[in-house]
Amino acid sequence: MGEKEGGSPLPENQLSSPINTKATPRSTQGNTIMKKRLMINTLGIVLRLFALLLLIFGLAEIFLRFYYASNPENILYSKSYESGKGIANGVDYNFHLNSRGYKDTRFTEKRQGSLRILALGDSFTFGNVPYAKTYIHLLEQKLSTLTPELDIVNLGLPGIGLREHVAIFAREGLALHPDILLLSLFIGDDILQSTAPKYYSYSYLLSWLNTFIKEKRQYQGRAYHPEGDYCDTCRVMPEKDLMALQQERLFLYRKGNRQLSKHLQHTQYYLDTILELCQRHNIHPVVVLLPTIMQSNPLLRKSVLAASGETGATEADWQWEQPGNLLKDYLQENNIQYIDLLQAFTRETGNNLYRKGDIHWNIAGHALAAELVSAAIQTDKAEK
Repeated sequence: MGEKEGGSPLPENQLSSPINTKATPRSTQGNTIMKKRLMINTLGIVLRLFALLLLIFGLAEIFLRFYYASNPENILYSKSYESGKGIANGVDYNFHLNSRGYKDTRFTEKRQGSLRILALGDSFTFGNVPYAKTYIHLLEQKLSTLTPELDIVNLGLPGIGLREHVAIFAREGLALHPDILLLSLFIGDDILQSTAPKYYSYSYLLSWLNTFIKEKRQYQGRAYHPEGDYCDTCRVMPEKDLMALQQERLFLYRKGNRQLSKHLQHTQYYLDTILELCQRHNIHPVVVLLPTIMQSNPLLRKSVLAASGETGATEADWQWEQPGNLLKDYLQENNIQYIDLLQAFTRETGNNLYRKGDIHWNIAGHALAAELVSAAIQTDKAEK
């Protein structure tokens, strides 16, 4: 017993040990197979769900694009610009804003056969002076003498940029049925505030979701000039603060500056959107290029350069007309009418067109702007 055939007996311990000590039990192998199958099934479910979500996203995107083609554009633009509105029916230099918080009289239904101009812009359009002296109101008065059936609705708001101009135009401007869009583009802030479009802006669905979420927010109007009479000769900010502000913006005029190029690309993106809306609704766009005080005042330029330590730079390093010229190239390429105020404001530098310690026009500056824009619009009308 325990002997090999024709040999010696096997050791006792070898008789009691299994034949293959490394063999995997069937139950363990089965568990491994089940886990692999479960992982494969789970992965398949995840991939199918992902594909379904992509399909739903694609169909929703297509639907919204078709909807956008024939319906109001406010599905794509949030009302966040309302944070820049004045208080509804509030007071601004003894003038009552309208119920929407704009510095204008009540907006009425467009009269049949009338000509309506929609004004978009920032604080220059809103008016940092009393209502009766703002360039938009003066422009309306001048043009009304030639075309009695004309009115200008002013949707300008302080502190906003081109992204907000697009939203105001789409959400409120189009419903007013304008014939002409008068976009006052400030070479300073409107370029500086033109940042890269948000990631969601490239998708109609994501834009709609962003708008839907922000619709829940409530905005309170601002009191810009609620009390006291306007002072045209009073200083707005200390001279050192005005100088520091201009030094921060010197890059706008440095030749070949890449930072300016990026801002201009973003500026053109928003202008493209505005022009597309104009084309879709048969609205004639007119862009007014508002110069900065640095562009139109050589004496201020000299002081700012001296204070910034840039006096060693040659005149060839600076191109004061550079931002405006680049924008004009874009407007000419797109066959868009524009009115450039730079040369006229430079000629009138000695007449003090800006408030002391401020980048904004005084009453004389608003009057000159109204005169120039009125003359340009009348000339264009006569040529047609």
